[in-house]
Amino acid sequence: MAASALAYWMGAGLGLGTLAGAWLGLLGGWEGLAKPALPAATALCLAMAPFCARSLRAPGVRFQAAVAAAALIVVALCLAGVGGRDVDPARQFEVAARAPLPQPAASAVAAAQRPDVVLISVDTLRADAILDDGVDTPNLDALRARGLWSQYALAPAPSTLPSHVTMLTGTSVLAHGTILNKHKIPDDVPRLPEELRKAGWLTLGLTANAVIDNRTGLGEGFDLYLNFAPHDPYYRAAREVVWKGPRCTWLGWLLPDPMDKAVLIRLVQARITRAESGAAPGALMRDFALAYLSDAAAQPRPYFLFLHFMDPHQPYSPDPSVAGRLSAGLELPERYRGRPAGDPTMARALQSHLAMGQEDARAATRVLHAVYHEELLYIDHVIGEVLQQVEKTGRPTLVLVTGDHGEQFGEHNLMLHNNSVYEPLLRVPFVLAGPGVTPGKLAIPPFLEDVAPTLLSLCGLPVPAAMEGRNVLIIDPGKRARIAVGPETLAFYDGGWKLICAYQGLGTSSAELTPMALYDVAGDPLELDNRLEREPARVQVMRDAALGLLQAARAPEEQVMTPEQQAALEELGYAGLFGDEDQEAPAPDPAQGPRR
Repeated sequence: MAASALAYWMGAGLGLGTLAGAWLGLLGGWEGLAKPALPAATALCLAMAPFCARSLRAPGVRFQAAVAAAALIVVALCLAGVGGRDVDPARQFEVAARAPLPQPAASAVAAAQRPDVVLISVDTLRADAILDDGVDTPNLDALRARGLWSQYALAPAPSTLPSHVTMLTGTSVLAHGTILNKHKIPDDVPRLPEELRKAGWLTLGLTANAVIDNRTGLGEGFDLYLNFAPHDPYYRAAREVVWKGPRCTWLGWLLPDPMDKAVLIRLVQARITRAESGAAPGALMRDFALAYLSDAAAQPRPYFLFLHFMDPHQPYSPDPSVAGRLSAGLELPERYRGRPAGDPTMARALQSHLAMGQEDARAATRVLHAVYHEELLYIDHVIGEVLQQVEKTGRPTLVLVTGDHGEQFGEHNLMLHNNSVYEPLLRVPFVLAGPGVTPGKLAIPPFLEDVAPTLLSLCGLPVPAAMEGRNVLIIDPGKRARIAVGPETLAFYDGGWKLICAYQGLGTSSAELTPMALYDVAGDPLELDNRLEREPARVQVMRDAALGLLQAARAPEEQVMTPEQQAALEELGYAGLFGDEDQEAPAPDPAQGPRR
């Protein structure tokens, strides 16, 4: 057996084994065997190399040289980034080809004189953003002037799905158990759209966020629930390679996570440019909303329209019509350029540099905050167009504008969301207007679980007993205990005090709480003075009360997700490579909680 023949067949075995292992790993139904398949297939092919060397002659030197040269060319092309593709994921959605409205049920006639309802949720919208004098929001200002509003409403979580479940069910996060974006929505919770549909309303839901698509069950109770989260077959395939690659390539064996995915993103996903048209996602949502509003107003029954705008979510890429209006003259420091504004990789670097007290990091947060505010300028514009269409119908309409969570821009040296339970993440807007609503300012900030009971009451419908929220129009000075839950920490509110704890075992008798910080948020809304050590008695009382609620909570259940769905969450910064947006960041403040 010639040494050259053995060397050739060992090389061929290594290549064929790698190819076979990767192929097996990419097959559906092999999730648990994907990573072992690669070394197993390679080992099998290598074991056959001596047999092949004895039985088969190696190809000639010229053939081997040609194969080697071709392999080097392929590697060079991959590293050089040749072969990229521009895609416009929104191109698949055509207003003219929209799904028709469903036919009314027999009970619809009974509700014909009731008001229409428009519930607008804006992703990642801080309460203080729409009250900032430097941010021009004439349409939201006008709505607030003729409606009932609050300085802020409190969200139950710093992430999208839990807050929307609370918003649409009127139940607390501990009651429905959807703590994280990956958790299931239980079947037995009451649902605002279902209550309205039973009473004769047409119920429509339009969103642009993969986190709250039909897979989650949030669309139950809607006659029509559409998600316009942009996707493209090429981009989807690239995401799948990035997601599955670490399990079926040698990169996943040789490089630690998340370095393996970072390399795959550089080689694969980053070479596909999205949104070639440059249009903001809010434009597509607006176009469909206007069309469906016209359709709904043409029939006699009242409608409920739920709109979820995604624009302020990272990465921050304001519409060209507003880009630069607030950030002109602000320059992003050199080391933060070259990536989409506010993407998770940039945010992790920023958090690290903020914790070190580096001034250019603080300057970068100011730039990103200005660009984020530009997103709001555009959202105000498209919401204004939607409200104009509502007014044109001449029908009585209730309008409520709120958000699911906020965003951090350097507070406590943190960026983005879903990595703390500080006030910038939990305070969201609340503006309500329409028939039966007396204009003014709420004396007591509402909770997101108050949305569903308030709208049902204004529609003249009974509120299900399982809904824990209150009708905000009925002044109730009674104190309400409040818990907001993040991935690792929770906030317990009692009066004007807020206790932040790390938690474990939610929904079990063995649940544990570790107090991390205590703030007098009534007098210290920026949460700068941690009074944990100075108020031991208060901490103990609040901890015990919170622990009782935690033990009695519904234990969360995880959704079953495909790799494609996982990749969609990962793209938004919620899973995988980016953890829960906090896994690679330092913990400069004890209230941030322990790392996993």
